[in-house]
Amino acid sequence: MAHPHLSPMLDTTWHALLNGLLNDELNELRQHRQGFLLRVGKHSGAESVTLNGVRDIKILGKQGEPPSYRPETTEKRFASQTKRAESGLLPFGWVWVESCDDSYQHVSRSFRDKLQPHASKVREAQRERLQHLDEARQIRVLAALQVKQQRQQDEAEARQQADAEAARQLALADMLQEWAGKLMALDAKDLRKQLKLAALRGQV
Repeated sequence: MAHPHLSPMLDTTWHALLNGLLNDELNELRQHRQGFLLRVGKHSGAESVTLNGVRDIKILGKQGEPPSYRPETTEKRFASQTKRAESGLLPFGWVWVESCDDSYQHVSRSFRDKLQPHASKVREAQRERLQHLDEARQIRVLAALQVKQQRQQDEAEARQQADAEAARQLALADMLQEWAGKLMALDAKDLRKQLKLAALRGQV
């Protein structure tokens, strides 16, 4: 939140809310050891999940160059509504681990009440995003199924046409074979008589 370049990129509502909480409820709870802030999970940043003084973060160089090791990272990752957002960003992985005595429960409730509206908006936005992703996935699955069914139908029709053509060819071959046998058994004179070629030529 104090980073000179990244701080202006953070979600302004979240930034103001957390500033107030850190100066008020969270400050009181932390001072009286009623809980602590912890950063966990992927994209939390190597600085947040390593120890000061012994931190040695591996920084990958260009392809073919050896990596370097530093006590600080060269990049930060944030959550956003779009892939290329440069504002309205939120950090990953911050959790409040609470262990409040009864005398501090009212402070904890105040903290949760102030955080709840913003957290609800974030959760609702995430729910809508996941719903849109699920709907898009279902549309892709349905489209792929329709393409598959159409391909199967086309292949079945092609097989039917091929089978029908093969059956016609076979029937023609059988007929030719039958007639060839009959024709081969006749001599030319008998063949002319059976075919009545003379009558057809007007030579009767």
